[in-house]
Amino acid sequence: IVSLLKLQPRRLKIDRQLVIPIVKSPQRRQVVSSIIEIGKSLGIEVVAEGVETMEHAQTLKTLGCDILQGHAFGHALD
Repeated sequence: IVSLLKLQPRRLKIDRQLVIPIVKSPQRRQVVSSIIEIGKSLGIEVVAEGVETMEHAQTLKTLGCDILQGHAFGHALD
C-alpha cells in the first residue's frame, strides 16, 4: 500500500491467481474486493486478469472492477 502511494500508478492489475478462486471462495472474493476498494480510493483504475467465466465477470463487475481480461472474452493472440 505504501508503494502504491509513492508510485501513484494509473492502473493496478489483480493477478489471475487471486481472481480464479473468487467464485467459490468468499475469503478470496473479499481479498479481491479489498484490493479493488483500495485502488478506487486512490483513484487507480483496477484491472482483473484471469477472468475465465461469465460468473467471474459478473462477480468482478459487482465488486466494481474497471477492466476485465481473460478467456471469458477471447483467447490470447500471438
